[in-house]
Amino acid sequence: MQIVRLADILQVYRDINAMKRIALVDNATLTACQRLFGDAKVANLYNIDGDIAATEGLVQAFLLCDEVVCLDDYKEEYREQRQKRFDFIRFLAKDEVDYETSMNIAKKTTEDLSFRVRGHEIDNKAFVEFFDQLKA
Repeated sequence: MQIVRLADILQVYRDINAMKRIALVDNATLTACQRLFGDAKVANLYNIDGDIAATEGLVQAFLLCDEVVCLDDYKEEYREQRQKRFDFIRFLAKDEVDYETSMNIAKKTTEDLSFRVRGHEIDNKAFVEFFDQLKA
């Protein structure tokens, strides 16, 4: 039986607490928050549940993480205004990260989650199987 020393436990606790917790939020989250706050105009009334969920996620990131960051790839004409509105977020320039590789990884990770309909047929086997199960 191995005896664990209190000093070892405390060191692990210090190591965990020394790690910086960083949350990465996307521009869609910030846009949802802006719609909810009335900063971004919408053409018509819509269901705001998604905007509320996105805002809750941003608040949680702010409360639970040491830093909140966002990739600074938003529309050029609104970029400065967005950075002022969300001044508690550190915006990362594209040259601070491997932008192209990051975008390719994100695309590859999410492409199977895409729901596509072509010629009135669902173009994703997983979704076809899901809807077929609902019919049964």
